[in-house]
Amino acid sequence: MSQDRSKSSTNPEVIWVGDDVSDFRPEVFQVQSSQEATALLCGTQHADVSDDGAQHAVLERRIVFSPAMAKKLAIALAEAAAHHERIAFEADGTPSGQLRTMATEEDVPEAAMHLFRLVDDLGVDFGLERSIKMTKGDVFPERVILGIRCELVDKASLIHVCREIGMPEDQRKRFIDALPNANTVGFGFDTDGAHNVFKVYLEYWKQLTEHVRNQPGKLEPQLLFLGFKWLKDAPDRAALANYICYPRLPVEGIRERIKALYEDRQNSPSLSAALAILQLACSRSGSSYFVYVEATEEGNPRRSFDLNLYKANLKVADLLPVLRPLADNYSISEEAFSSAIEQARAQPFGHLSG
Repeated sequence: MSQDRSKSSTNPEVIWVGDDVSDFRPEVFQVQSSQEATALLCGTQHADVSDDGAQHAVLERRIVFSPAMAKKLAIALAEAAAHHERIAFEADGTPSGQLRTMATEEDVPEAAMHLFRLVDDLGVDFGLERSIKMTKGDVFPERVILGIRCELVDKASLIHVCREIGMPEDQRKRFIDALPNANTVGFGFDTDGAHNVFKVYLEYWKQLTEHVRNQPGKLEPQLLFLGFKWLKDAPDRAALANYICYPRLPVEGIRERIKALYEDRQNSPSLSAALAILQLACSRSGSSYFVYVEATEEGNPRRSFDLNLYKANLKVADLLPVLRPLADNYSISEEAFSSAIEQARAQPFGHLSG
């Protein structure tokens, strides 16, 4: 005899007696309801397809509930699904500051070598994310973010890295003020060929997940990243960006918000590419939401978005059917495009920004 104890806010504790019941994992279900009862039909898929396209299924179980029991079941299932979504959301972050790294100097561009050595000298594991930026006429693959868990490094050492890469003093003061509540700091390097840009990001993933856990019925937009950036050779040209996350926003909501960012440019090739990549991620993961963020810079009317698509388990090569036509629309040469993509095609695809 075995005893399995389960409890929820809608049901008293139940002690199950017996261990001779086999598991059944249905592939198809249907709910049928009348005034007297609600029936849950469960079965497995069948290869036959009707002339009208309907899929046949083999009925394996029919469970009949009274109306009161059906209502209790619906509430319990909703609670279980919400609990699962909260746990899944907490695992969606995949922050740069992973507790492992195989990064070497060969993984970063020469112009970012000083930054890499400063981070490496901290003596703790850090994450590495590389990215490729496509724009009209060119593609730039020399972009990196080195992420560190704040709990692994004393604050003075993080501030020292900021100072050594030339973070302007006013930004450094704001960084120090905002650092205590951050759980990850990302040190970034970006270039457009003409200008080298340093970036520092503070991530507030733990605060966001606590918000989702504690207020599941009131998921308001929350700050996820605070981004500092400045030109290496002109640090007075600096900007501060707020990255606001829309927690558990359904895919359709993400699609509409991205389209709204393009306003009167609905025929933009990059919008079409973004929506196609989002659709590809949905088909691969089966997920109803991804971590979606919108960014605004102080004093800059431009808005942008970032989508964390790690859980779709895509490779960069999976995006080639979308990226090649985009490169053509941007008049990027085949040589430049292939050179950038070949270095990354086998790598996991994590973020889409635009």
